[in-house]
This record gives sequence, structure tokens and C-alpha cells, in this order.
Amino acid sequence: MAKIQILELTYAHIPWLVEIDQQSHISPWTKKIFESSFNARSHNFYLQQDNEILGYYFASFIVGEMTLENICIAPQHQGKGLAKKLMAHFIEYSRSLNTEDIFLEVRESNTKAISLYESYKFEVTGKRKEYYSIPNSSDRETALLMKKSLLSD
Repeated sequence: MAKIQILELTYAHIPWLVEIDQQSHISPWTKKIFESSFNARSHNFYLQQDNEILGYYFASFIVGEMTLENICIAPQHQGKGLAKKLMAHFIEYSRSLNTEDIFLEVRESNTKAISLYESYKFEVTGKRKEYYSIPNSSDRETALLMKKSLLSD
């Protein structure tokens, strides 16, 4: 079995990303959202083993601040510690850019993701009520805003 690598994403990966995202998220990104997430502020990486994409993250950097836009592990690879590998890479990569603060938002019901973020010392700094849509429902879900300061690490 080949070593797991973390490599930079390109447009060529979009079809695989769309498929993984649709299998993994309640409200997956569209192809158009993925396409728009490759720009001058973007820092997008994926985990690969044996030429298979296991997971990925999309982040944007603006004036000392990094925002985690999307992180995902393919369903068949969840529960193997791969999200931790991606988060560790994301944080170290953010440090390499002299990032002061990292931000993200997460569905209030996504307890696995919240637990992962808290294990990396992200703290809830606010909420956005009725932020996320819920498919096949008129209900909406609260987003938790989370932050990690790299200055205090």
C-alpha cells in the first residue's frame, strides 16, 4: 500500500470532488462552487493514496486570516484518522503563511466535526441562526462560528 500524500488540488480534480462531496455532505457544493473556489486567495489540498482521493480541504487566505471553507473525507475512508491528517496539514500550512487567526463555520448538529475542531483548540465565537438550509425542509440550521488563534500557540 502506498504512502498517503497531501497534494495541491487542481481544476482537473473537480469531478471527483463533486462526487465525494455529494456522498458526504447534507448540502454538497455544486460543480460551480468548486470551480469558483480556485482563485488567488485559495489554498486547496487533498489526501491521496494509490491514486485515489481520500479527502480534501478548501481554504482562503486574506490579510493574515485563513478560513476553512470545506473539509471532507470520502465516506468509505471516514473513521481512519484522515480528517486529523488534513487538519494538521491545514494548521501547519496556515502557519507557513504567517496566519494570525483561522476561522470556520460548522452545522450545530455536526458533532463529529465540532469535536475534531475542538481537539485542535478551535473555540466557538458566535452563531448564525438559521444559516444552513436543510434539504427537503423549510427548516434551517444554526451555524457555529469557530476560531483558532495561531499567535497564542
